[in-house]
Amino acid sequence: MLDFITQNGFIISQILVWIAIFTDFLSFQFKDRKKVLWILTLSALLIAIHYALLWEMNAFYLMVISTLSFLVSSFTHNKKIMVWFLILYILPLALNYTSAVDFVLFIALYIMLIAKFMKNDKFVRLYIMLATLFTISFNILVFTPVWVLLEILFLGSNMIWYYKHYIKKEKVLITE
Repeated sequence: MLDFITQNGFIISQILVWIAIFTDFLSFQFKDRKKVLWILTLSALLIAIHYALLWEMNAFYLMVISTLSFLVSSFTHNKKIMVWFLILYILPLALNYTSAVDFVLFIALYIMLIAKFMKNDKFVRLYIMLATLFTISFNILVFTPVWVLLEILFLGSNMIWYYKHYIKKEKVLITE
């Protein structure tokens, strides 16, 4: 089995990305912050495994921490806990630094971490969209084409959702 995974790691990683992006799309169909974060916890775990299969170990370690932070942030908004996660994010970067590319994912996850600990759903979504731009850049640089495509679709989906639930509703309220 290990031989199969080693020989087909790239293909398996791209399949995991499809599953992860499906969970990402699913997460933003809910308005309840806790549900969104639980589903994104699953997605982050799948993404972590995806990076491990690509031998992007810094990305793997960062995504494991991200998975834990999604789970924890679904229960609390405590900024002190967020600071501990920020410190945890620095460790893999410092211990496994290989190139400037590593900083791109670090920035994405840093922005995402701030979003996770926000109370206001509107700002959570804006920060997630910003983080997605950095994630797309990282995935272009490490060459995971399916993930790039799906992240672009995820960003577009979030922009549409945001427009429908925040911008369009604000316009309706103003005209009434």
